[in-house]
Amino acid sequence: MYIHEYKEWPSFSWNKELVGEKLNKVNKAVGYLMGRLSVIGFNDKMSAVVESISHDIIASSEIEGVELNNEQVRSSVARKLGVQLPNPTESSRYIDGVVEMALDAT
Repeated sequence: MYIHEYKEWPSFSWNKELVGEKLNKVNKAVGYLMGRLSVIGFNDKMSAVVESISHDIIASSEIEGVELNNEQVRSSVARKLGVQLPNPTESSRYIDGVVEMALDAT
């Protein structure tokens, strides 16, 4: 369901304490992840970046009803970031365009 489909749209409210609790959990998880990433090498860190960006692109496309090939997205992201993958997959021009747009936006 899209946000504009809610009955309360655009006048809605939220529980500040509940949102704060969830935000604290997310911040704690980010801190843990950053700590873990600080002890791994550059190549492993870049591989994690490729995975994260790929996941974001795939999830964003799914929201719009578009299903992208995971391997093609991952390979396209890696290629654009200069990261070597063990078995890269050839991606379509469409996927390369989606990846380029997402990277430009971030």
